[in-house]
Formats: sequence, structure tokens, C-alpha cells
Amino acid sequence: EFPIYNYNRSSGGEKHIGTYVGMEADGMLIGWSGCSYLLADFAGFQSTKENGAASIRPDLCPLLKYGYDARCRDWYDQGKKKSKLKGSTGLHITPTYVFAGRKEVVAATATSPLANPITGEYVGQALVDFMPGAIVHSLEKDTFFERMKTSFPILITPENDALGGNTVVGPGYSLRSKLPSPALESLVLPYDTPASTNRNEFNRTVLTAMKQGDSSKTTFTRAARNGENETIFIVYAPVYARSLLSLNPSNFSSGVKVSRTLVYSVGFAVQTDDLENAFNKYRDDIETDLSIATITVVVLIVVVSAISSFIVSYVAISITSSVVILLGVVQNINSRMITDNIPP
Repeated sequence: EFPIYNYNRSSGGEKHIGTYVGMEADGMLIGWSGCSYLLADFAGFQSTKENGAASIRPDLCPLLKYGYDARCRDWYDQGKKKSKLKGSTGLHITPTYVFAGRKEVVAATATSPLANPITGEYVGQALVDFMPGAIVHSLEKDTFFERMKTSFPILITPENDALGGNTVVGPGYSLRSKLPSPALESLVLPYDTPASTNRNEFNRTVLTAMKQGDSSKTTFTRAARNGENETIFIVYAPVYARSLLSLNPSNFSSGVKVSRTLVYSVGFAVQTDDLENAFNKYRDDIETDLSIATITVVVLIVVVSAISSFIVSYVAISITSSVVILLGVVQNINSRMITDNIPP
């Protein structure tokens, strides 16, 4: 099994780690991860609480049992469950986790079911292991977060893994930490207890909506370092992957059906006070400009009023003088005492 790359692997950091197939019959994992002896290390794999194998399939991988079994891994279990859902494409992308046999590697897996579309016979899961570094880097280097001290990006998967993790990008979490994915609420509300009202409200109004693929903006409350509550503004939207499904698996010329699968939910959060402060400078500038404009308009109104008053007075005086002279002439004519020259 050798992968066909459709991108330049020499730039932009490592994306692809390996391609494999996990078998349902016996849990065998076969695949290719480059010129290495990585799969040889899987023989020393042990079921522990940390990797969750015993909680996923206690019948196959009881606690402390040695030997790798694909059916006891979260990517296989979640992918298999999703493939059974009606209308599902079967595509599943995991949160970041510590790879078996490579404890220094924290990455993600994309998996799809291997099944006979006609009979429904399930064979196993095909997967691609990849480094989400490019996704993480694009979010962490956004200029918005560089300007806002209290802002942070969020990227989560719609399903939790066996250990309760769902975070790919979150405040205080980095792939460089070499730790498995934590639960988002533990990162966003670090000073609130698990049973606190703030966490329960966050899970109900924000986290549930993000996992369902909703798009919205809202606020939530969390405890600050000093114990006081602070308000956080958050906006989030879903990330879908498009899939092409054959209308008739026995005849590919029959065409395909386009469907989409929710793979991530991305969000951006910032403390409301910090968000308002970002606009204070512009508000002050606008207020200054408005004050200058108001003063200018008032001065113009006064000047124009003064000029208008002068013109009106001049015209009124001119008209009045002419009328007085004419009135005097008329009076003289009536009395037949014309001694003045009649104005032309």
C-alpha cells in the first residue's frame, strides 16, 4: 500500500504521516508510513487508562494487555459507529491524540469504513494519519488575536474521543505540548469547577450548538483568575467536508450523490471589555471629528446668518428710502407744491 500525494510535501510542514487499514476480523493493522520500522513497535502496545483501549473494547483489550488491536482504538470505534448511522458518509476525523508507538507525535486521523455497499458487509476502517499543523498555524497567527490580548481561536470536532477530548485548537493547548486533546470546557473555563453553573450553561448553549453544526454568535460567563465573573463574546461556524457517493455501486456510470459531513466547528472568542476597548480609539476619533464638524457648522450658520441679515437690512433700507422719497413727491404733487426734482 503506497499513497498518492496530490500536494507538495516539500513545503508547508509535514501533512501526511501514514495510511493504514484496520481489519474487523482480527484487529490487524496494515499500511505504509514511509521507510521506518514503526509498525514493529506496535507489538509493545499496552492497554492503559491513558490510551482508553480498555474502555473502548474491554473484551478485546482488557487493562494492561499487550498487543495492538485496531478495534480497541478510538478512531476505529468512532468511525465504525458513524458508518452505521443512517444517511452518514462514514467520514470521521478525530481530535488530536498521542499516536501508538510514537509518544512524541500528537496528530489526528481521518477514517472511512470499508464495507460492501450492496450486502452491507463491514470489513474494517481505512485511515490517513495527518498533522493538523497548517490548520493550527492559520488560526493562531491571525492578526485579530495579536491585537486582542484576551482573544483566542477555537477548533473542535463534533464528537468526543474515548478520553473526553474534542479540542484541536484552544486557549492554552498546543500540539507542541505532546498531550492528548482535552475537553474544550476545561480550557475555556479553567477557573470554573466541572459542576459549576458557568460550565453547565456553556455546555448547553455554546458547546452543544457547535457540535450540532450551528452557526451563531453569543456571550457566556466564566470565572476569571481573580474569582470574579467576566463575559466572553464568541462567534462560531461549522466546517464541512464534501463527499461523493455512488448512486449505484455496481455501475459507476450511474453518477454520484454529493453529500457533506461535519468535521470541525471553528470559533473566535474575546472578552467583551477587550472587544469594546478595540473600538474606543476609533470612537474617540469619531467624537473629535464630530465635535470639529459641529463647531464648523455652527460657525458657518452664524456667518451665513450675519451676511443674510446684512443683505436683508441693506435691501430693506434701500427700498424704504425710495418709498419715502416717492411718498414725499406724491404729497407735493397733491398739494401742488413741487419744488424738488423728481428722481428719475
